[in-house]
Amino acid sequence: MARGCVGDPVATARHFRDGWFLPGDLASQDAGGELRIHGRRDDMMIMNGINTFPVEIERVLETHPAVAVAAALPIASPLHGQIPVAAVELVAGAACSATALVDLARRELGIRAPRRIEIFATLPRNAQGTIVKREIADLIGAFRG
Repeated sequence: MARGCVGDPVATARHFRDGWFLPGDLASQDAGGELRIHGRRDDMMIMNGINTFPVEIERVLETHPAVAVAAALPIASPLHGQIPVAAVELVAGAACSATALVDLARRELGIRAPRRIEIFATLPRNAQGTIVKREIADLIGAFRG
């Protein structure tokens, strides 16, 4: 068992409390005992004081039958702090509009819905197949002009 991060007292102070390792994952347990994972503390978006986790947005968008995979991320805003946006990859042969997906997200998430959704033929991935949100942010920023 580890007692800290070797050679990094700052990381040790951030990730260890009373001998316990705190990875930064956030979860809650409902009255019925069901555990719900919200995501990583570092991933939380804050728009106008409202906390939203990307996984909340992604789960909603992925309920649409045309969506194969979704990725949500924040775009910096001087007025709002962070604005949630999303990118989706559609199921092969499926069709869906960004407007329909925004409407779905607004119905399910209200104020926490992404302000913008872009549809991609394929989302950028690294060699391990993990979606690279940094590249999506660059692409969405380029679309904004």
